[in-house]
Amino acid sequence: MNGDSAVQGWHLDKRVSVGHLITTLAVIGTLIAWGISVERRMTKAEVEIEHLINDTVEIKESVRDSMTEIKTALRDINLRLDNILQEHGQFKRGN
Repeated sequence: MNGDSAVQGWHLDKRVSVGHLITTLAVIGTLIAWGISVERRMTKAEVEIEHLINDTVEIKESVRDSMTEIKTALRDINLRLDNILQEHGQFKRGN
């Protein structure tokens, strides 16, 4: 084993082949395209989430309004029943 064979064991070529350049550019282009598509999907998801939040708020308000109407109608029915029972003498408060 002489010193010359040890130096020649590892050799790095300083030239860059066209194939390596094309491959590297293709990988970079693919990563950029992927990043853009992820950004589009994120934006679309954010918009859809915003719509869902707005729809949920509207549904809650609608349910709240409906519950208020139902409570009012039930009070009205209760008063009418009380009046009918009082007219027939069958209503006794406290029972």
